[in-house]
Amino acid sequence: MKTITKILSVVLCLTMVIGLFTVGASAAETYVKVTDGNLTSGQYVLVSSNGYAPGVYDNGWVTAVEPTVSGDSVTDAAGAVWTLTVDGSSVKITDANGVTIAPKGGNNNGIKDGDYSWTWSFADGEFTFDGVGADTVRLAGNVDYENKYRGYKTTTVTGTNADKYPSTFTLYKKAAGGSTTPSEPVTPPTPSEPVTPPVSGDVALQGGMQVVIYAPAYNKALSSLPSKEGSFYQLGVDVALDGATLTGYSDTEIWTVVANSDGSFSFEQNGQKLGMQDSYSSMSLGAVNDKWTVSALGNGVYNITNTVRGNSIEWYNSQGNWSTYNKNIETDDQYHLSFYDINGGTVTPPVDPDPSEPTPSEPTPSEPTPSEPASTLPPVTAPVAGTAYKFGMIQVKTGNTVYIAGGIDQDRFLITTTDKNAALDVYVEASGDGYKFAVTIDGAKQYITLGKNSADKIALSYGAEGSVFVFNAEISAWVTNFEGSDYYIGSYNTFDTMSASKTSYINADNKGVDQFPAGFFAASESSDDTSDNSFISVAAAALILSVLGGTALVIKKKEN
Repeated sequence: MKTITKILSVVLCLTMVIGLFTVGASAAETYVKVTDGNLTSGQYVLVSSNGYAPGVYDNGWVTAVEPTVSGDSVTDAAGAVWTLTVDGSSVKITDANGVTIAPKGGNNNGIKDGDYSWTWSFADGEFTFDGVGADTVRLAGNVDYENKYRGYKTTTVTGTNADKYPSTFTLYKKAAGGSTTPSEPVTPPTPSEPVTPPVSGDVALQGGMQVVIYAPAYNKALSSLPSKEGSFYQLGVDVALDGATLTGYSDTEIWTVVANSDGSFSFEQNGQKLGMQDSYSSMSLGAVNDKWTVSALGNGVYNITNTVRGNSIEWYNSQGNWSTYNKNIETDDQYHLSFYDINGGTVTPPVDPDPSEPTPSEPTPSEPTPSEPASTLPPVTAPVAGTAYKFGMIQVKTGNTVYIAGGIDQDRFLITTTDKNAALDVYVEASGDGYKFAVTIDGAKQYITLGKNSADKIALSYGAEGSVFVFNAEISAWVTNFEGSDYYIGSYNTFDTMSASKTSYINADNKGVDQFPAGFFAASESSDDTSDNSFISVAAAALILSVLGGTALVIKKKEN
């Protein structure tokens, strides 16, 4: 009897102990949804609209974890528990390692470790956490960066790409009566190393880094945004390096480094790499030539050169935009670029050159050597049918001579190439007092045509009818009339595509400076020889002399 009693006593004790463990474990892991907007101090899991939750602060970011949500509770909160210390409409947000997070400061995107009180608000069952004062930022995730979190400008999280920046949170508070035993601290990942300035030509970039690319001599960062509406060239964003902190940049200036197997690098935003097309000096996301070599020049500056095109990225200071070119890249500080690793720290800035001993350099592409004034060479206005020409222009600002190559860009502009041999042959056909310009595309005869595109904008294209052009000697351009206005073919600013602009935009002062009319070039290479001064007269000629942009191209008669 005593033996049975002892056995029952042991069983009862074990049952009670197991029960205690079970109650303690379930209470510790249960967080209940807050539905009434009543935010009080305690431990919480913050679940954003995409199902992820902030984890722990990690060197400029807050990691993302995916908690288990079941109904109105979180049953697995491992790595996602935060302590909220509430004081009215203010709240301090502290991770499991005791790190209190704060906006980066200076009204910049980012996050840092610091004693800070956010403003919280509640609407439609969800909470938001905003910076105060000058920090017009909101705590949000970024679906393109492993769903990690930091402070983003409110204009970003509420803009057209708001779905990429989840910034509203459903809060789950630790259930009352649960175990008060604190959860084990979550060990943060080892911080990535900063980009180390090279000392022997070695490039210290690594795949996965998130960097700002900037020209330290001009304090301009490379943005993915256009320099202005309709431009193909990138915006330069003002940045400042103060000790170990770079300020002024935002998401559009942050590039993810991709290390390619051939030793080159790519720079990516939102799944698209920065590249170049097969022609033009501009760059764009998603362009086909997206690999770059990075050559160290010392003192933390680099040349970044496209592996296919051979052009290097430059801050084109005289034009106020980013571009590419290939002259004096080692001596011209427009090509001297640095990297700032936003997750790992700063790069040692380059040493300022001695102003008393400037480095001599050749003229930059924005300052080509002037040629003989166009006024000394009369333009040819009577081309001959049946002769092949190349239709092109001298784009002074990019330093390129480009020719139409077939194809339409953005449903408005004629695509060009710098390769004369790859350009279309263009023939003229007399039509009334002017000419139509004929080409062959995919075996079919077509004409250069001015009209309107599907968006009702003035556009050039290739079509079956063709516009009639006459030569305007005053502006040295081929002109056609459309809907009562005169338009010339050419380009302006730093564009290499050909567009149609009203003739009122071009005059003697800006021709060859900002406005570039297009004209005819000899089709054969031998005709480019200018070793003597003979060229075809109006009466005998079959070639058109192009007078472009204040510079002259002398076209010689081909010898038999």
